[in-house]
Amino acid sequence: MRAVAAVLLCLTASTCLAAADISGRWRGEAQVPGRPLTLTVDIAKNASGAWIGSLIVPELNMKGAPLTNISADSGGVSFATKGSGDANAGQIAFHGKIESDAVIDGEFSVSGNTAKFELKKTGDASVDLPITSTPLDKGFEGKWIGEYVFSDVPRHVTMTFANSAAGPASATFVIVGKKTTDVPVDLVRQDAAMVVVQSTAYQITYEGRLHKDTGQITGTFTQGPYELPLNLHREP
Repeated sequence: MRAVAAVLLCLTASTCLAAADISGRWRGEAQVPGRPLTLTVDIAKNASGAWIGSLIVPELNMKGAPLTNISADSGGVSFATKGSGDANAGQIAFHGKIESDAVIDGEFSVSGNTAKFELKKTGDASVDLPITSTPLDKGFEGKWIGEYVFSDVPRHVTMTFANSAAGPASATFVIVGKKTTDVPVDLVRQDAAMVVVQSTAYQITYEGRLHKDTGQITGTFTQGPYELPLNLHREP
């Protein structure tokens, strides 16, 4: 009887842990040596019952970064970002355990470095839903080139836009300075004559306006706190 009772107790405990609800807004800190990081995590379920979430880390210039691989079962919880707001950092991953309905603690890792974190539930989730890409007008399609100067070094830019037959547009984004950088693009969006190109991993945003009369795109290149003019024209 004692053995049966023990098994039933374990099954009951496991069920309770598996049913732990991680939805809500969680706030806390990652104890990174010399640079503590303030964390705000929002986790909820969408209409189809799948987990969605977003992350705010002011010290990494990250606001509303979408979460991926969200998992919560048997008292454990994990999730990660697609990239970091800090151009020098990579994917951020969290692996922890649910101490109670209001506390999650565990290990935070980024670029091979790890640190302890603790989160406390503070209220309902307010997930920042990601902005999605759109198709582009024909006038944007093709290869564009331009140049900006940063730290007295000219940076040559090539941006190529292409529409998909079944969905939103895509872009290849190459910067050539002291080295060649293929910038990963995760957003291409048009609003009237404006186009926005965004790379979360490199903390880069380009906003430009198409001038059909001159065949140019005039705009601004932003990376972190730096904002520079960047005009593009079609490659001859």
